[in-house]
Amino acid sequence: PNASGSAAADPLDGILKRDAFIAQLEAGFATALEREAEASYQAALKTLNAQYLAALDRSRETARVAGDAEEMAALDLERKSVLSAQVPDVDAAGRPSIMPLRATYLATLAKAQTARQQTILGLYLKYENAVAEHEKGLARSNKISEALDAKKWRENISAARAALETSPRSPDSQQPAAPQS
Repeated sequence: PNASGSAAADPLDGILKRDAFIAQLEAGFATALEREAEASYQAALKTLNAQYLAALDRSRETARVAGDAEEMAALDLERKSVLSAQVPDVDAAGRPSIMPLRATYLATLAKAQTARQQTILGLYLKYENAVAEHEKGLARSNKISEALDAKKWRENISAARAALETSPRSPDSQQPAAPQS
């Protein structure tokens, strides 16, 4: 399938095979996404989860000292949930003592997602600009067909960037929409 999701003939099909420079840019973009956006986001998420688990453990110890078995059970359930990679939901039913911890978790998560999204948008912009320069170079060299292919590819990148700009951040959206051939 191509970037539009259809398997039908598409102007983007084969561009990566026909244009080695765009293929190289695509590979570089994918590498940069992983290195600059995903790796730092995953590191922030790992730190956030560790901090959240530590806060749950401290709250559990307080509940243990107070002899509050229900609170301990609720905190254990929350801990199990986080360990199974479920993002806490501030709107979910829970003990009042857990709600501020969830709110803090979600606020910090939103900051990490915003940083990740801004990094990805910056990478898209660099990628788009590099393809635009390539397109101009092809046109200057009188390689009209290739320049038009590059233009189509650039427009696809621009559309993917625009879609990301308007999409809400969510823990479930781990992968950005990257141009595909």
